[in-house]
Amino acid sequence: DAFSEEDIELLQDMALLVADGFRRFEELKVIRTRMQVREQVWKMRCPEDIEHVLVTMRDSFETLGLRYTACGINLVRDGGGFVTHSMERGTDWIPPPGEGPQPVIERFWREGHVVYRRDLQSDDPFGERRWLERVFAKPARCIIDIPFSHGTLALNHTEPDAFTADQVELLQDLAASLEEGFRRMDDLTALAQRNQALEHSLAEKVVLLKEIHHRVKNNLQVISSLLSLRSNAINDPVALRSFEDSRAQVESMALIHERLYESEDLARLDCAEYVQSLAENVFSSYGVDPDHIRLQVDVVSHTVSVDTAVQCGLIVHELVSNALRHAFPDNRHGLVHVESGPLTAKLGRLRVSDDGVGLPTQLDPSQSNSLGLELIGDLARQLNSTIEVRREGGTRFEGRYPIDS
Repeated sequence: DAFSEEDIELLQDMALLVADGFRRFEELKVIRTRMQVREQVWKMRCPEDIEHVLVTMRDSFETLGLRYTACGINLVRDGGGFVTHSMERGTDWIPPPGEGPQPVIERFWREGHVVYRRDLQSDDPFGERRWLERVFAKPARCIIDIPFSHGTLALNHTEPDAFTADQVELLQDLAASLEEGFRRMDDLTALAQRNQALEHSLAEKVVLLKEIHHRVKNNLQVISSLLSLRSNAINDPVALRSFEDSRAQVESMALIHERLYESEDLARLDCAEYVQSLAENVFSSYGVDPDHIRLQVDVVSHTVSVDTAVQCGLIVHELVSNALRHAFPDNRHGLVHVESGPLTAKLGRLRVSDDGVGLPTQLDPSQSNSLGLELIGDLARQLNSTIEVRREGGTRFEGRYPIDS
């Protein structure tokens, strides 16, 4: 008689506390398991990730100690019929196709409430026993179907009445998580299809824009050729120079479209590469001896819009042409220096300078009637900029222009 009445009462209280602890443990295990399934749903990034949700669902059955022989997820198709993800306990999911008693599954799904057949041996209201005998080596005695948005979650067991009321409620919660997963799969599938359609549309537009740039380049080259042919019949040196300048300006614009045709970006281009190519083309068109007049190009890669490139290109062409025509008279040796690069994230700088004889002291570039200087001023205004002129050690023109970020 080692235990007193007080000891027994204390032990009873402790036993109740232990029982409460185990109940709380089971409740927390259920909550954690539900959260694991939902977390897997939230992690879905593509339709194929539904497989990870199914694996987590399978693992949750084991964690919660559900007694079942086999499980199936019967998915109803939009056009009728259904497919089944199935597995036997302790194995992996077998993906579709897997057919079941279609009229029965569709009926359960459409009615939208849990259908629990507790003992098929004594009561088989839907005529499932023969089908189960063909599918399973040891036919199921009880089956439960929990409908959700896309079909039913079904479990069976070889023993009758194997699922408790608490387990049925738990399976309903898991079916709700399963519904979230398949709805997310639908959303991700629709998103993937929209993205694919957008990519296809974008690819078509890229091809179209490339063709436009190619045709514009060809048309500008035709115009350049026509101007060249016309210039052959001109004897007036001033008029001839005007024709040659116009042809060179057309070629500078054709070069832009050639660059865009070859580029991945059809709306912007690298201003540095374009300015360098254009300056070299101007020198080549004038037949300059590099030992007589040198070209130095210092550029930093940055992108600009097509309109900005056209305006910068025409300015570079005009300034380099002017330097070659006027800065080095009497076979004077010298240097033409072209610079282009970003000043800030939004602003670029263009500078063309030479160490030639310089502008006449009486010439005011802003008031000049020279067609070339007027053109430069107009192009600068289109860029919302001005051209600064310095005369120390030759001539230097400098302007600013917007950069595409």
